[in-house]
Amino acid sequence: MDTVDLRGRTRSRPPGPAPLGTELSVGRANAPGFTLIEVMMVTAILAIVLGGTTAYLVSMSDSISSEMSQSVLEINGTRTLSTLVDRLADGFVSSPTPGAGSDLASSFIQIKQPADWMGGGDLTNEIEAGNIFGVRAPWGDESGYVEYRFVAHPDAARATVSEVTLDYDINGDGDKDTVFVRGLLVREWNGTSRAPVARNLLWDVLQVETSPGNYGGDIDGDGTDDPIFHMAAGSKRLTMSVWLYGRDGRRHIIHNARTSVALRNQP
Repeated sequence: MDTVDLRGRTRSRPPGPAPLGTELSVGRANAPGFTLIEVMMVTAILAIVLGGTTAYLVSMSDSISSEMSQSVLEINGTRTLSTLVDRLADGFVSSPTPGAGSDLASSFIQIKQPADWMGGGDLTNEIEAGNIFGVRAPWGDESGYVEYRFVAHPDAARATVSEVTLDYDINGDGDKDTVFVRGLLVREWNGTSRAPVARNLLWDVLQVETSPGNYGGDIDGDGTDDPIFHMAAGSKRLTMSVWLYGRDGRRHIIHNARTSVALRNQP
């Protein structure tokens, strides 16, 4: 094969393959692509970037999920307490009856309200009898009362939420030794014409036992008890406070809903 040198002269190369390495070295220098080191460097950089992005997305997802769970608990608690305010305002607490100078603090209350329990279509008969209070039940007005109380979850496996077992500081008080009782708030009508009728008002309510079967202990770890119902001695204002429990998949969440109502007929 003839070639032309830089001076324009034609030179002949002996027939046969080119010297070993000549064409290979020329091909390697002109071929597009990256070296192995360059590929490894780019891969490492991409791994760092993707790792940071993934961590950010996971954190954002957890935050959104937590806020949604908190919102659900807040809505449920606020709606239930608002209903109680409307239903209790014209009643009075008939039980428990605290001693003189003592606060009412309990996980249950019994309420009596103005009711046409003697019949007649108004309260005339009740006023003449000197007792206008009874229960306004779904089936009609009767002598009796309506009770609101906390009961433990009917499924024993779900009735206990233990920080010890979960190894999780649920109430954020800096330890993991609180054992909560998980249950629900129930409304029960007690009249004279039939057996008591109960309906569930609110699920996933938390309480802490002060003794077996008695509730109202410290939930948030601040050193004071947290009963559902509280009324200061000599007051007509009933405070209602419910602690609700939920999960967002990764974390345990509690939320406190609280309100109060002035009982117009409280002695």
